[in-house]
Amino acid sequence: MKFATGVLVTGALLTVLTAPAHGFSWITALSCLLTAGVLTLAVHATETRGWPLVWTVFTMYGGIGFLNIHIEALFFQILPLATSVRDLLMGLTIAFAASVLIVFLGGRLPAESTPTVRGLSPRLIQGWTWRAPVAAFSYVVLYFAAGIAVFPFVQEFYAGKPLPTPGTLIAMQMLRGLVYVAVVFPFVQRMSGQRWRAAWVLGLAFSVLGGIAPLLLPNNEYLPVNIRVAHAVEIGISNFLFGLAVTMLLVPRERAHGPRSEVMVHA
Repeated sequence: MKFATGVLVTGALLTVLTAPAHGFSWITALSCLLTAGVLTLAVHATETRGWPLVWTVFTMYGGIGFLNIHIEALFFQILPLATSVRDLLMGLTIAFAASVLIVFLGGRLPAESTPTVRGLSPRLIQGWTWRAPVAAFSYVVLYFAAGIAVFPFVQEFYAGKPLPTPGTLIAMQMLRGLVYVAVVFPFVQRMSGQRWRAAWVLGLAFSVLGGIAPLLLPNNEYLPVNIRVAHAVEIGISNFLFGLAVTMLLVPRERAHGPRSEVMVHA
């Protein structure tokens, strides 16, 4: 019951906040319901409570759904700088409001007690020094593979736009891969349950928050409908696979135990 309530109420809030810019329609509502569903899954996949959980959800949603999208939009000159900064700040505000609401509706706010997250062990730090870059590089590989697959469908749209050199593009996507890893770190640190559960949550978070939901929104003056549909399919598949890769690299095989950082040992 809490799950359905969280999805419906948070989806309604996101629709109200998003519709002024994109219009009230069933497509807008669908986009917001998909986002609310992923956020609700994330809340129920961790044993954390209170404000630590709010910040965990906000970091994931704000980082995937707004920050990393605007990094790429600026890089490809899809949005003017002033517009991108304005939209990013507005998006982060929406992400924070949705995070507070989804945690409250999940019965996790206020917290009865706030669990302590222990400091990172030397073993964990050593593991992340190579696992995080490898995870980020897997994003680069999937990005280019998906880009090659979708290129015939978007070639005409990008034909007149200045494109970066391959080296610059690789560096930028590596940066975005590292951002993706960083913003899901609080969730990985606090997750509970089996490894497959983290794989589903991360896969859906990257694909829905980072591509499908924002690209579904109508009244987009910068990307035509056919381009948005092509990119939604492209990003939906590649980002879901990226979520699986992040899980394999950063989440241990054994059952996680709430917010302890020690659960993130070598898989």
